[in-house]
Amino acid sequence: MFLDRKMQEELLLRLREDYPEPVEFHEIAGSDDRNFQQNAFYLKEHELIEGWDTQELGGTTPTVETARITKLGLDHLEDDGGIDAIRRTVIVRLEADEIRALMTAKIEAADIPATQKVEFLERLKSLVGKAFDDTILKFLKDAMNNPEGLVRIFSQIT
Repeated sequence: MFLDRKMQEELLLRLREDYPEPVEFHEIAGSDDRNFQQNAFYLKEHELIEGWDTQELGGTTPTVETARITKLGLDHLEDDGGIDAIRRTVIVRLEADEIRALMTAKIEAADIPATQKVEFLERLKSLVGKAFDDTILKFLKDAMNNPEGLVRIFSQIT
């Protein structure tokens, strides 16, 4: 037996066409081939398909006769992590006033001339809406480019 990824993908794609209904394998060309059956069992073991198999009386090898794609099989085809990945997404909301307060404190503590502090604080106060959002995104991207800062932050996490 060898794993045939192309065959597996074609089977999953065919089963997706009829989802959620099961498909009779006799409708699929080559389904009586031993390698096809082995790959179908492999997909079944990984819960990408749900199959109903039969075994001839006295026979030793079961045969998948009918199958349908599972939610895991559908997610595998989409290659996006599926609903579970979407459900694990964490949304972080920060209030603009909290961010402004943090930025104000950093500007005031900075070792820069007083005139520059006043200028920066005025600019910060003037940022609203999309301009404020864009500025925050620039700060985050810049922070991500500072490996030392990231190491320091992660070392403080308990």
